[in-house]
Amino acid sequence: VIQNLVVQPDGKILLLASQSTGRAWPPLARLLPDGTPDPSFATGSNFNEYITAPNLTRPEQCRSIALQADDKILVATRATTYNGTPIGHIVRLLPDGTLDPSFANSTAAPSILTIGPSWLHLTATGQILVAGRALHYAPSSSPMAAVVLLNADGTRDTGFQPRASVAGQVNDVALQPDGKYVIGGDFNEVNGSTAYNVARLQADGSVDATFAQTAAMNGQVNALALQSDGKIVVGGNFSTVGTAGRVARLLPSGVLDPSYIPSLGAATRVDQVALQPSGYALVHAWPGSLFLRLQESTGQTDASFQPVGDVRAFVVEPAGHIVAAGLHNASSSIVWRMLPDGALAPSFTLQRENSNPRASVYGTALTRDAAGRLYVLGEETNPGGRRFYISRRQPDGSNDGSFTTSFNYATSVNSLAAQSDNRVVVGGGFGGNKGLVRLTESGQDDLSCTLDNTPESEGKRVLVQPDNKIIVAGKFTRVGSTAVVGLARLLNPTFLGINTHQSAARTVAWPVPAHDEVHVQPD
Repeated sequence: VIQNLVVQPDGKILLLASQSTGRAWPPLARLLPDGTPDPSFATGSNFNEYITAPNLTRPEQCRSIALQADDKILVATRATTYNGTPIGHIVRLLPDGTLDPSFANSTAAPSILTIGPSWLHLTATGQILVAGRALHYAPSSSPMAAVVLLNADGTRDTGFQPRASVAGQVNDVALQPDGKYVIGGDFNEVNGSTAYNVARLQADGSVDATFAQTAAMNGQVNALALQSDGKIVVGGNFSTVGTAGRVARLLPSGVLDPSYIPSLGAATRVDQVALQPSGYALVHAWPGSLFLRLQESTGQTDASFQPVGDVRAFVVEPAGHIVAAGLHNASSSIVWRMLPDGALAPSFTLQRENSNPRASVYGTALTRDAAGRLYVLGEETNPGGRRFYISRRQPDGSNDGSFTTSFNYATSVNSLAAQSDNRVVVGGGFGGNKGLVRLTESGQDDLSCTLDNTPESEGKRVLVQPDNKIIVAGKFTRVGSTAVVGLARLLNPTFLGINTHQSAARTVAWPVPAHDEVHVQPD
């Protein structure tokens, strides 16, 4: 498919292909005015990939090539080499088709992802306006952006900072012993201050200005874990922060800990991090549902940790044992306990969850109450659809038949947290525009938890504080009738409500997805 065509002033025709056709066009070609290939155009082995993904549905909306007044050629591409030379996603060619050495061909848009920009525009000042899907631009440690302005040499015009107005997202929140909150998600500004997807708030919700933002994570943060020395282990989708990717550790000041350099191999996303009493960090990552243990001093993978089962979620018990949710293949149980080294723990009841051979069942979330009882989220998929349910297990793994529930109205369930009064708070997406529900001690819906006092869309993480206030993080713009975006604190353990003083200073985060700039106005 010929994606873009540019006619030069001399009548020659530049062609940009998005995939091979019957004639097998190369990614970039130039024709003479009579339609024959231009032998003076030195594309050699050409780009090693076609310009955009072959499944692009609207290639006519892309403008991936631009001709400068001096006949130099700008190309936006998902390729990583040109004529065998490593390149980034934006390059400039001389009129003869060779790379222009005066342009930042490898750093203007570093080849970190497998997609390229979809639109180029030359401004009257000679700068280059670039747009498309959110990508990394120079410097590579900066947050991904969907719209950037490059100088004529390919360096970034840092004064160009377009602002969006879409709500942001908070994926996880952790409560420090001093009452401060660490939040992670998809945002890069907190109340006017730079915040690369992780920030710290004071107990009253104001920004903690002492928390540095030099780590500059270039992707969203999904998981947080607090060490006893105040250091913060962070997991997410970010590909670079210092020399680390997917997992990093921050000092209590917010500065990157350079001694902690995890290596997660092919993992592209970390969705849970927790600490054992020994200091090891347990990490769950995708693809492949990886469950790893990282050494405290260096962050390197601990090869002696050999967990059993297909882990999807987990909690660490005070003695260091691990309770996992997912699927223990040998028993078909969706919850099991492991010793600190990952071996199967004895004296824990394993039971098959479902006898339906046409259904697949996994445990996908987990929490533990003060008595050691376990609340396990089960997700059952069968030809008729999908359903969520929560079962309660005694500390020895045996089923507690006094607790029964099923979420036939849920579109997603993400997080569980147990209150001191044995009620369970559940974050997710529920029918009737609710991002949170609460269950009674027997597993029934708590009718005090209504649309008037819950997030109006998906809750990603719920946290019950020692004082029984409830923190909910997620992708929402309202709690009841109050405009509260991304993060809220709910008061009163028996009736969920928002204190009017707190809601007056609400937490707001935007945009989502966070591409150039996100604003967070904290609670």
